[in-house]
Amino acid sequence: MTITAEQFATGMTPDAYQEQMTQNREAFAANIVAAPVTADDIAPFIGLPTPLRVLVITEDWCGDSLAHLPVLFQLAQESGKLHVRVFKRDEHKDLAAQFPMSTGRVAIPIIVFFSGAMHERGRFLERPAIAHAEMETFMADWFQKHPSYGNP
Repeated sequence: MTITAEQFATGMTPDAYQEQMTQNREAFAANIVAAPVTADDIAPFIGLPTPLRVLVITEDWCGDSLAHLPVLFQLAQESGKLHVRVFKRDEHKDLAAQFPMSTGRVAIPIIVFFSGAMHERGRFLERPAIAHAEMETFMADWFQKHPSYGNP
């Protein structure tokens, strides 16, 4: 199964997503205002020959979403070249399952960039790869120091 333009269009806009939030709404709004988006960050998106469609799969309780989505929403607003639609993961498990991590686990958030014709151009799953590597190292070290908690 792939996502179609029609299915993509049924997602929430960034504003609609924020309006329906029941957790972290105030913090999310504050993070949008504080998002460290500069003109240099926006320039590559403004330079795109055609807009990209950006699929976001998330839940408003997710800490990684609280950190990353405000930046994406700011880039979309400032550039005018990122058309974002948001889907709640728990209501769209079939959609989320199409974008597994290398471990097979379903990430949150899932951010996938598509051309206007819905050809995938890139994806961001949960957090940057370097953060995953650092977290693995931290967890391995922590569990080694605290064997009473078992294995990671």
